[in-house]
Amino acid sequence: MRRALVICALVGAGCGRAGSDAGHSDAPGWNQDFAAPLDGGGPARDLAAPAGPSVASFGPSPLRVLAGRSATLTVTLDGPAPGGGTSVVIASADPSVVVADATLEVPAGATAADVVVNALAPGGPVAVSASTEGSAQSAQVLSIAPVARLVVSEVLYDAQGSDDGFEWVELWNGGHASIDLSGYFLGAAVSSSSPAYTAVSPALVGTLQPGDCEVVGGPLADPAANGLPVGFAYLDPVQFNPSLPNGTSVMKSSTAVALFEGDPGDVAGATMVDAVIYGVASRGLQDETGGTTRVDVGWVGSPGQSLERIGPSLWRVQATPTGGSCDPLHL
Repeated sequence: MRRALVICALVGAGCGRAGSDAGHSDAPGWNQDFAAPLDGGGPARDLAAPAGPSVASFGPSPLRVLAGRSATLTVTLDGPAPGGGTSVVIASADPSVVVADATLEVPAGATAADVVVNALAPGGPVAVSASTEGSAQSAQVLSIAPVARLVVSEVLYDAQGSDDGFEWVELWNGGHASIDLSGYFLGAAVSSSSPAYTAVSPALVGTLQPGDCEVVGGPLADPAANGLPVGFAYLDPVQFNPSLPNGTSVMKSSTAVALFEGDPGDVAGATMVDAVIYGVASRGLQDETGGTTRVDVGWVGSPGQSLERIGPSLWRVQATPTGGSCDPLHL
């Protein structure tokens, strides 16, 4: 018997076939959806186009972007895009903070492509999604306000092994003019029984250029001890006296390192420019606003880790110290 395939679209009246079954779309041996003969020829085949690749990942997440700047997120598919490419729909949960192009085209044969996201205003984290038919992934984007002043940007207070000669503090100049550090000094809350700050000697020296960060302290450097390469160039290579205060996760208190402008012989009369207060619970330590209840970040998890600023008031424990690189502040 001659076999045939007839595809019928039922519009209005029924769709039939020539011969004795004409006009009967439900004739025996025929599939109504595709009108395909089933007598010995097997079941009707699904003629729908095969599904394209799915979105396997979308990142990095979280992505930190300086407000007013842009960065990229990468869409990765679980297989090569077919001929003609794959369209990926991009959507932001809060376009007032983060926006991106609505559609990303992954070229034929490729498995990944980048989409540019623009941070319009400080805020977030904002969920940005990437989706194809039947698949979706999302990334969290944090739009960070610029740190447009002189601040403490990273602190390594607990080196691996002995702290002597390995502690350091990183300073960031987010302003528009160079700063002579000779008028500044570091202070620390070294007493567990008093909220008073003690000047850390010697006083700072050197010049910090706009948009630059430099490390003071040391003067030793060892990747295993304090995360800095051997021969690291400190802006001011000095050993802190007293040492920066330490703490562990079992201590239910806090301590601080601060930056002052003025005479290190008169800490009470000097101006506190910035401070990082670290630990678990507030104990009345003053911050640069005059407040006494703030705690910025917890203790490091283990020696050799650092405390890193990632925004005007955001800090994190950094497992791999990044002294001399202020990427989180000027992405």
